Amino acid sequence: MRYLSIIAMVCLLLIGCKKKKEEKILAGDSLTFGHFYGMCVGEECTETYRLTDEKLFEDSKDTYGCAGPYEFYEMPTEYFEIAASIPSLMPAELLASPDTSFGSPDIADGGGLFVQYKQGDRVQTWTMDIGDKNPAFLHDFVDLLNEKIKLLQE
Repeated sequence: MRYLSIIAMVCLLLIGCKKKKEEKILAGDSLTFGHFYGMCVGEECTETYRLTDEKLFEDSKDTYGCAGPYEFYEMPTEYFEIAASIPSLMPAELLASPDTSFGSPDIADGGGLFVQYKQGDRVQTWTMDIGDKNPAFLHDFVDLLNEKIKLLQE
């Protein structure tokens, strides 16, 4: 009987730890980013990733655009290392901009990028053209996102 009590306590502890880990993903600061293409066939048409300070997750639902709902699963550490620099390279102009859309995201099915930055209770979401139809301050950042997404897909 004593062993059953110990086993039950260990199980409850493990379940509780798992729940806290899942809550951390949703409650902490994060950067969700990806690309989307209309009139496209295949898994690579929509890619969505969520970056926290410790891990990278990929969405398995591949919902078009940035609307979700998402179902994230954890990616291996080497992928986290690919994406880890993105938040520090976000242009200050983007964070300060009242605009939420730049260029012509996915116009004529040419593709679009999106970024959602969550810091505490504040959530900012932007969509942008996948090419060079964005303001000059976004060009390097768009190139960076395109490069990182391509590396994460390999």
